[in-house]
Amino acid sequence: EKNKNPQPMQQLAGNAKWLPATPTIGIFETACNLGFKTPSSGSKELENERLDTKIVTVKEVDDIEPSTCALISCLRLIASSSIRLNFSERRRKFIDVLNMLLDSCKKLPILITVVAVIRKWLTEEDGRFGPLTRGEREDFLWKMISFDYHDLPQVASNALSDMVCITAMGACGYNLTQLQHRPNDVQNNAHEFKISVSQPSQDILRDQMIRKLFVTCLLSANFRLRSMAVVIFGTEQNEVKVACDSLESICARDVLTGNNSISGRSPFDILRQLLSADYEGLGKRLWTTIFAEILLACSDHSDGAYLACKQSEHQLFEPREKSKTVKRARGFLRPTQYQASKQQVLHTNRNNDYILNTTYSTFQKAILTERARKRFGRGRCLIAMRTLIHGCVDTCQLIFCCVLKAAWQNIPTNERRASLIKPMESLLSRPYHAQFLKIRENSRINAIQSILGVILHLRPLPSLDVFLIRSLASNYSCQREVLSYFEQHFTVLKRNGLEVNISSSELIQSILHVYKTLGDDDMIVSINSSLSTFKGTKFALSLDMYGFVIKSTDAYLALIDRVDGARKDFAPPEFELSVWEDRWVKGYKELSQWHLIDEFAASHGDPELMMECAWKVKNWDKVKSLCASPSVIASLVDGDPVTKMSEIFLAIHEGKLSEVENLHAQTAQLCLHKWQLLPSIGTDSNPHKVLLQQFQRLVELRESSQVMVETSSHSSGRTIPDLKNLLSSWRHRVPNSFEPISVWEDLFLWRQQIFDAVTSNFSWSEPGTLATLHDRPWTCISLCRTARKHGLKEVSMLSLSNLTECAMDVQDAFLKLREQVFTYRNATASHLKGGLNVVNSTNLSFFDARQKAELFRLKGFFLDALNDKTSSNQAYCNSVQICPTYSKAWVDWGNLCASLFVITRKKADNQPDAKLESTKKSNQYLAQAMGCFLEAVRCDASEHSRDRIPHCLSMISNDGAQYGILCQTLEARGVLLPAWVWLPWIPQLLTSLCRIEARAVKSIIGEVVKDHPQAVYYSLRAFFLERRDVDRSRGQDADSKDEESLLSVKYAELLMSNLRKLHPILWSKLEVILEDLIIRFRPSYEAELLATITALLQKASSRVELKSSKEEKNKEEHSLLESYHTTLKRIGMKFFNKEKPDGSKSRKAVLFHAKYASMFECDFLRQQTGPNGAVYSGPASIPELVERLKRWKLMIEYQVSRVPSSCKLQEASPSLAWYSCEPPDLWAGACESKSFTISK
Repeated sequence: EKNKNPQPMQQLAGNAKWLPATPTIGIFETACNLGFKTPSSGSKELENERLDTKIVTVKEVDDIEPSTCALISCLRLIASSSIRLNFSERRRKFIDVLNMLLDSCKKLPILITVVAVIRKWLTEEDGRFGPLTRGEREDFLWKMISFDYHDLPQVASNALSDMVCITAMGACGYNLTQLQHRPNDVQNNAHEFKISVSQPSQDILRDQMIRKLFVTCLLSANFRLRSMAVVIFGTEQNEVKVACDSLESICARDVLTGNNSISGRSPFDILRQLLSADYEGLGKRLWTTIFAEILLACSDHSDGAYLACKQSEHQLFEPREKSKTVKRARGFLRPTQYQASKQQVLHTNRNNDYILNTTYSTFQKAILTERARKRFGRGRCLIAMRTLIHGCVDTCQLIFCCVLKAAWQNIPTNERRASLIKPMESLLSRPYHAQFLKIRENSRINAIQSILGVILHLRPLPSLDVFLIRSLASNYSCQREVLSYFEQHFTVLKRNGLEVNISSSELIQSILHVYKTLGDDDMIVSINSSLSTFKGTKFALSLDMYGFVIKSTDAYLALIDRVDGARKDFAPPEFELSVWEDRWVKGYKELSQWHLIDEFAASHGDPELMMECAWKVKNWDKVKSLCASPSVIASLVDGDPVTKMSEIFLAIHEGKLSEVENLHAQTAQLCLHKWQLLPSIGTDSNPHKVLLQQFQRLVELRESSQVMVETSSHSSGRTIPDLKNLLSSWRHRVPNSFEPISVWEDLFLWRQQIFDAVTSNFSWSEPGTLATLHDRPWTCISLCRTARKHGLKEVSMLSLSNLTECAMDVQDAFLKLREQVFTYRNATASHLKGGLNVVNSTNLSFFDARQKAELFRLKGFFLDALNDKTSSNQAYCNSVQICPTYSKAWVDWGNLCASLFVITRKKADNQPDAKLESTKKSNQYLAQAMGCFLEAVRCDASEHSRDRIPHCLSMISNDGAQYGILCQTLEARGVLLPAWVWLPWIPQLLTSLCRIEARAVKSIIGEVVKDHPQAVYYSLRAFFLERRDVDRSRGQDADSKDEESLLSVKYAELLMSNLRKLHPILWSKLEVILEDLIIRFRPSYEAELLATITALLQKASSRVELKSSKEEKNKEEHSLLESYHTTLKRIGMKFFNKEKPDGSKSRKAVLFHAKYASMFECDFLRQQTGPNGAVYSGPASIPELVERLKRWKLMIEYQVSRVPSSCKLQEASPSLAWYSCEPPDLWAGACESKSFTISK
């Protein structure tokens, strides 16, 4: 022992301070097996303790602190003493210390020591429970079951996991002494390996905690321990009773040879055992891996894995009678049609022999070597798969799906399958599945998602309880899997002739419930429409789906009124009546009719709806009474954050600001819990959007409480608080303009209540000062603007009515006036006149130039709508005179001029005599419109103004064949615009160089070349080369009609010359990039040859089909064959030119020539004699040519398929790889998207 471990305990502590040599140190060293010498005398129990826990003693470790070593020694000394046998206060305290260490200690040596102590105490040698009470034993076992390995080092914690597994197996009667000494070297010491099996007592085997602990061994990271646990699990009979007479031989044979399979068990027995097992200790892990591994272990792989030929799926449980029809090779996955497919793809000619000899020679040698050594088979493929599923979740899920499908299909009768449904439902309903929420980094899939995803593929589909599956959707983030199951269940029932499309079906109601949790309102409306029987319901739902809120709400109300009219001939089903009421309530929420909704909720006894209406209508007494109602308390217990938020509203209103922080934290936890249960964020994540809106409300509630604290303190001291930062952040923190009005009201109605509270607290201050403490005008105007854009004029006017007695500045007053005027737009003539009167009666002296220009623009709009074009034109003129940089006025004036052009053109068509004069006048209107649009872009290059640029380019065609007023307008005003606004229209501008407007467009492109050469270079270069080739092809035959085409070449050449002169360095770099794109990214020689052969094969095959339907003459066939031979010669000259010296060829070209040149010449260019005595160079007939082309196509396709689909850019083109690391050169407005702000 001294030679094996010469280092004392002090030396194990590394560079720590040495401890003096004392008798206590000697005892520590002896107890920890770290000393120089094993005691010759002493307790036999201490000797056994040292032997049993030899694996957990850490030797020759430099990073263990002396205090840790001392604690380990103390634990072992106390555990080996007689304290464990005496029920005293000291024993209780020691048990508490062990429990505390298991709960909070994060040091692996200490944890392993504690587990070793518990393992010793757990059982006696005779198989009975050790000196532990039932409660102590269950506490220790549960702590070992629920070890949180995520807080420990991943690799180092495997030792603790192994110790727990050995403890579980030891409790069941297995003594793995040799395995724990050499856990990774069992195969090399097979003669020393021995597993002794004792018969444990039935109390131990029936102990629930022992069974839970043993199940955790099935996911051990130690391959040998896991394999041992799988064998033990597979040989169990009568639930947990062990067959002791045969287990020792089974373990010795299977674990040592690696063929650790489960034999003699049917798929039904295995599935029943797996479904009945308790996986509580693995709730935080993907325990479905156990299903996959055990089903793989019980598969029949004694003769190698194989693929069934009659089915498209893997049959791992194929009966022996069926396996006779399968042609198998040991150790390979091989179908019976392998030889046939081989003959189709790899032909037995010299060409394919060349491919096989060069490509697969090494692989063939390796296979022959393995066969000669007889190292194949014995299930090694499945053993590798069993190891792989523990490292990859996707692979595990795929294999789990395959093996469970195979096991389910090989259950002999449907009665047996039906008997597994209850265990399956019992397993899915276990509460410990929710442990996945406690993991800090949630995996992409939990156990419920995994098993439901596999159940979808079982045939026949198991009929599980609908309410159980429905509850799993929202509790375990598996909404998509549940919907897929319900859809398949629905399809199966329909195929069996069952009527399930009735509204009272539990299945349909569950589907609607899941879609409601996902927030998929369109799908809910669609399902309701398909289930409805009344045409009125379908009509109202159609209006609702397309966003006609007012019309759909009126339609629902009409249907409800018909029911209230007590007409006997109108008795709708209960389902449709509930749909009408639900959709009516939703529509009235958008219309902000909270008083009516409150009455409806009170009549129907809906507490949640009453709560929402109560705080929005400021009925706080009702809110307080509802918070104490049993139904609201039940919703709080269920974890509804919206109901909890109502308590925060009430606390802020009543001034209980000290409770707000606690309530806020509770509500935030509820929201986070719901977020964790949602599916992954996708393209349509409505539930995530709703929760984000609730988070925003929570943030503002907390800020509101802070505002109330500040206002109460400042109000008592007669001082003014500074709320500018908060009000500014609230202005920027608004919903999107396309979101429903109900979302806006959830925020803005609460803000208005806070502003009312602030106003009441500071009513003693001056009106000007009070206006700086709240933002009610901007809030109401923003809500009004959003409602107006949604087409809800009533809501818009209702929001403006809240500003009747509110002081506001000039800007807010102007915005309020503007929104009032906008409510008269798009209405009848009387409303239009009313809007015009409002504008005419407005006093403009308080407003600035831009605000006055906006009012004149609105005046021009109303006059235009009333068909007073002259006055409208004058109003727009006044608007741009007041503020020449107001782009909206220019745009509207341009629209007016464009409409005048249309009117004038129609008059010209109706009056042929005055057509010339009318055309001239219409072109003047169009030129004015173009000038207005271009001026709007110059004043404000926003997207709203830039949308008119394509309209301006299309106007030029009205000039005809002469350079008219439209071209002159474009030339004069186009160059004044920022150059970047023309970048999206470069192709249209280059095309215009070939037409009459070339001179105007040339100057615009010239400006673009100066500022943004890179954006125009490639398009301009391609245009120049194309037009130059066209010009050269025409030659001297060009007439006067081609003058414009010749002019386009000159303009393009001039622009290219200017680009090279202005940006010489950039031009050279762009040329390098272009050269790389042309040379380095061209298709391979094989790809080009494949494209050529494919085209020729299609042409020749069509001739063969034509010949089969109609006989051709020999002379025509001879001429066709000659043309094909000529084509083949050209192909040979292109790809296999012998006259070109090898030194001028690239390495790829030389290899390509050496590989295919001789074969191509032999197949297509060799001289041979045909049946009529004629000499041909190549095939003698078209069918023979087609066969050879097919063979070459298969061969070249195979070579092309071997080319990787992707490669590193650094390898393909180093110059382009350098540019990929550089930031892009963006221009102003390049990243500007559609504006969804509320500023317009």
